[in-house]
Amino acid sequence: MTIKNSDIVAIKNKPLNHLGSVLDWDLGLVIKGPYEESTVITNSPFPVVVVEIVCDVISGDVIYKAIPINQLIRFQQKFQGGVP
Repeated sequence: MTIKNSDIVAIKNKPLNHLGSVLDWDLGLVIKGPYEESTVITNSPFPVVVVEIVCDVISGDVIYKAIPINQLIRFQQKFQGGVP
């Protein structure tokens, strides 16, 4: 299932170590993405760059940038019938 802007998402495997910080929130809102982001893995002996599909997520009052979408799951609430 594709993650897109305005989706409610959760982290697949908590806690997630991402760019030197630990992410451990329950639910977040996608505010940008998906988009491509390149990350330099190592510079020695030559640069290794990885390109991933990522999105920006807000949870609480913090914006988390460039979270790989393969680390997120889309939250779905089943409709019970009646008037939404």
